[in-house]
Amino acid sequence: MAGKLWLTAMVILTAICAAAINQSVSAGSDKAVAGNTPESATIAEPVTAHTSPADIQSSQNYFQNGQALRRRNQYLLAMLHLDQALRLNPGNREALTERSLCASEFKKGIPVTVENDSADLKESIVETLGKIQEAWNKHDIEAFLHFYETDYLNEDGYNKAILAKLTSDYWKTYPDAHSVQGKLQVYICRDYASVTSEDTATGTASPSKLGTGSLKVKSQALMLLHRSSDGWKVVGDIILKENAVIGYGLSADAAIPTLSAANSVEKGKESSARLIYETKSTVWASITASPIKYPPKPPRDTFFVVHGTMDRIYRMPALYQNALILATVWASETNNTDAPSQLVILSARANSFYPGAESTAAIGMLKPPLFKIK
Repeated sequence: MAGKLWLTAMVILTAICAAAINQSVSAGSDKAVAGNTPESATIAEPVTAHTSPADIQSSQNYFQNGQALRRRNQYLLAMLHLDQALRLNPGNREALTERSLCASEFKKGIPVTVENDSADLKESIVETLGKIQEAWNKHDIEAFLHFYETDYLNEDGYNKAILAKLTSDYWKTYPDAHSVQGKLQVYICRDYASVTSEDTATGTASPSKLGTGSLKVKSQALMLLHRSSDGWKVVGDIILKENAVIGYGLSADAAIPTLSAANSVEKGKESSARLIYETKSTVWASITASPIKYPPKPPRDTFFVVHGTMDRIYRMPALYQNALILATVWASETNNTDAPSQLVILSARANSFYPGAESTAAIGMLKPPLFKIK
């Protein structure tokens, strides 16, 4: 159950759907231009000129946590804390140096001692993941959070309190939300472990003027765990890849648009996203890119008439944040812009990295982060 981090994407998608369904798309000359290539969509996230004393202190605390974890060879977990230190204070040069050192040491690899009871350890980890999966599918927030450490942190800087809020909101929006766990790969290094899996999830949103919303999610994630006297607990999460789609007013055999974007982009640099929708209906669409942060804010963008394909240039945040790429697609079989019959929203994730240091997600895919049990 290593892929429960699409909560942010789903909350944003839901917020957009709720707002969008209550209004129609205006396809006037100033908002939808047939045949024109949309202008660059730059993420509106200015570099903060002033960092508060509280953020500086919190940044230093995360830096010290990351440094201590690196010295214990817990490189991926260390990078989560160092990334958070840089989000809070981009001018923390100690954290940036430590982050680069951490990534370099991780890629070189370290000797790991194999424990005699590794098979039993693997079984206990798989059992823990099964309980997390069961609690999530039962929408039991107390049982779900029991398996998360107090100092839990994910790659977007979300702590346990934010995880609890997003999870609860997600279940309220999709009362029948259900997740299926894919094949697991378990790696163990003494009292730490990591698990990778490819998960899928489905859900149904409340009825609207366009009918009910159908949600589908695919994600590949890395979950970091620590063993204490209370058993295995989740201490960190890293999303490697994720794609989600929610559709309103779609028939069972309707064509579904696709959204593609680079999985890893250097911070502050431009990249592109492409929407493809092969349909006979009249289509208006927008593509936006927003920093992943809490609380999430639905982006605003201009809609354009789309004939099969739409490309959009966007810029990654200048700060140490990942980005959520969203495509919002309206369709009408009658060419009536005031009465669209279909709405599809898609999301893709772009993990940020900075010069001299790859993204935590990219490094996590590079090689097994901990000892692999055969």
